[in-house]
Amino acid sequence: MLVGAYGAGKTSTKRSLFNEPYETKHLSTDGADVYSIDITKWIIKECTTDYKGHKSVEPTQKLLGDVLVSGMTEMEYGHREHPATKAEVANVLNAVKLEGERISDVFTRLGPYKLVPWMRKREESDVYFSLWDFAGQSIYYITHQVFLSSRVIYILVTDLTKSLDDTLPVDDVHNWKIKEFLTFWMNSIHTHASPGPGIRLKQLDGSYKMATEPPVIILGTKKDLIRKENSTEAAAAIDGEEREAQKRLLEIKEFLRKHATQVVNNHVINMIAIDNKSRKEDGTIADPAVETLREKLQQLAKEYFFLGKVKAKWIHLELSLKKLQKQKVSLDEVKKFGKELKMEEAEVMKALEFYHDIGEILYFGSIPEMENTVILDVEWLVNLFTILITKSITYKKDLDAPSKINGLIDELHNEGRLHEELVDYILKRHEREEDKTILMKMMELYDIICEMPTNPKKEKSLYYLPSLLQKDAEGKNSIIFPANSSVHCHLYIHFVGNFLPEGLFYRLLVRCLKRWPESIAVIRKHKARLYFPKEEFYITMCKEDADIQLKILSIPAGDQHSPPPQSRHVSNVRKLIEEELRVVVKTYTPNLVYHPSFKCQCPNHRVGELLQGSEDADDKCVPLSGDKSSGVCPRSGMLMKDRKLDMWYWTGESSSHSIT
Repeated sequence: MLVGAYGAGKTSTKRSLFNEPYETKHLSTDGADVYSIDITKWIIKECTTDYKGHKSVEPTQKLLGDVLVSGMTEMEYGHREHPATKAEVANVLNAVKLEGERISDVFTRLGPYKLVPWMRKREESDVYFSLWDFAGQSIYYITHQVFLSSRVIYILVTDLTKSLDDTLPVDDVHNWKIKEFLTFWMNSIHTHASPGPGIRLKQLDGSYKMATEPPVIILGTKKDLIRKENSTEAAAAIDGEEREAQKRLLEIKEFLRKHATQVVNNHVINMIAIDNKSRKEDGTIADPAVETLREKLQQLAKEYFFLGKVKAKWIHLELSLKKLQKQKVSLDEVKKFGKELKMEEAEVMKALEFYHDIGEILYFGSIPEMENTVILDVEWLVNLFTILITKSITYKKDLDAPSKINGLIDELHNEGRLHEELVDYILKRHEREEDKTILMKMMELYDIICEMPTNPKKEKSLYYLPSLLQKDAEGKNSIIFPANSSVHCHLYIHFVGNFLPEGLFYRLLVRCLKRWPESIAVIRKHKARLYFPKEEFYITMCKEDADIQLKILSIPAGDQHSPPPQSRHVSNVRKLIEEELRVVVKTYTPNLVYHPSFKCQCPNHRVGELLQGSEDADDKCVPLSGDKSSGVCPRSGMLMKDRKLDMWYWTGESSSHSIT
């Protein structure tokens, strides 16, 4: 998977790997482009424009043919020791027959059973890969959990013409430094792509061990643009650019080792600098470093075994489904094909689970509305996400869009509320109306949206969708924190390593809104205020760098004095937030570590500097100790107390009317 900042050169790197012509200008990737690839010949498999499965039909046929002649058919078809029957062999031969072939041609191509030992040596023919070119714009980061996986070799692309302190726009308002992009992507891979089952790493002695982390290659691009100005001769210029490229890679390495030591040690396999632009006279890539990258990817492909053993009938089932040339089918259709292959229903479901795990076929049986839908084309699903995410922005500038639609887009970007009417409009423009249920249920499944309680007489639904919020205008903070409000207590949840994904904060907010349907919510970018009418108090949740800040507010009605909220209600709120946070972290970012904290007021803190013996930058946070009212300051070593925390950790009797 190619990942990195917008404009870093991910798509140009893809073109270099496969000897495609360099393009000076090209459209930025929208969501993710997915290609079926052969890393032995470095070619992209051709797919039809209507269907873009990871593996097209032909490589699946060849893979099944290899399995057949290697003897797995006898072991897996019928689970017996004696050879398969003529009918069973004929069934498989018809499946692996390529276009225009006769059965006799298949025998000639595959070889009779006496060629089994020769076929077993063809290791490279048994492995097929998909290449994902992932969009670099921040608007897509909310989809990381859907597509980042432990069964991936990552190529983190960065532009070597920019220093670590140079900035790039991360959205319409914010800029990030290059070093922030690098740490963001390394942390995203580490936290989202935790180890999964079936990943084996080949050792030098030929044995295998379970791999702990997915591998990452850090790739510096635009090497040709950093050659020394005083190097006029071609040879000197090339030598100068190579030295400068290695120097900049070393700077990146030292920075990451200092600020993300554990992440780098666990993931980074190699660092390579390449020139994507230069071509030889025959059109092939000129920079030998591209071949180095290819060889490294081939080496990793041999060392990291992501699939494990696959039953021949499972591959036969996959082939039967891909031959349909459809984006999605019903579960009933899949079971029908399985029955024809003499597969029990339980085995069909196990095969679907396997293909879902490796990202070839998606099946979300846990969602009632999707339990009869099997998605065969993953890129089709990526594009479905993309339509809503990007078009909600582009249609704002569309002169043909009705003024009401512009108003609904404003409401989405300014207040985080998504109208079903807007979804209908966007999907209709792209002729995807029939996919609406899948889109909405997928976003609900991944805690991207939740339905708002609305007037039951209304035909159209209304949803919270905070991840597409845009930055407030200056001075708008008073919407969340009115001038006459009183803050009763603070609590911070600090994320170790100073990494709090924006998507995680919004997912936590969405889950809390689901749990508190009676609350009245006002949400803005990185912050929200919820009012509990029965308990008569407010809570705010804000993302501040690597911290989630919680505050309890009182806002008087007119001149009337507002009493502080009861501690038991505040404690119940905290317990629920912590409960939902545990679920969100375990589900989406299992490698994240966090702890409840308070802000220390001692003068010893140097905000932004790394704490001694830690990868944490100082932000004044002090982790709470066991008594939940004190903690040891990491700067002074002194025990600090904050008595206002007592309201959050009330230990009295339970309220008869508590928030749950």
